[in-house]
Amino acid sequence: MSPRITKKQLKMSVEGTPTFHIETYGCQMNSSDSDIVRALLAESYQEVDDPKKANIVLLNTCAIRESAEDKIYHQIRQIKSNKIVGILGCMAERLKDKMFKVGAHVVCGPDAYRDLPRLLSLVF
Repeated sequence: MSPRITKKQLKMSVEGTPTFHIETYGCQMNSSDSDIVRALLAESYQEVDDPKKANIVLLNTCAIRESAEDKIYHQIRQIKSNKIVGILGCMAERLKDKMFKVGAHVVCGPDAYRDLPRLLSLVF
């Protein structure tokens, strides 16, 4: 599992609330799932439009397309080490162990979205 990141290592928003950004890849179902995740995180986290301003970057993935895995691995490498990286969606579910090995801190398939706030709290 990836090393824990403390809240002190993260740049918090002005209110001290952790910030998150979601990038959605793939099918329309992933867009709908991203909306569900936003609603689940809204109480404890502040969404930002710019991933550079986020403490947590969530990549909602789809494993249908052939190049999808390579694209997600590239995105994980591009995200700075002082951010929490979460991988969501069907690719996360299918490649959980591999996602942790390439740098994800949280991996959550579609059936576990309601558990995402708890999973994120374990990383801090």
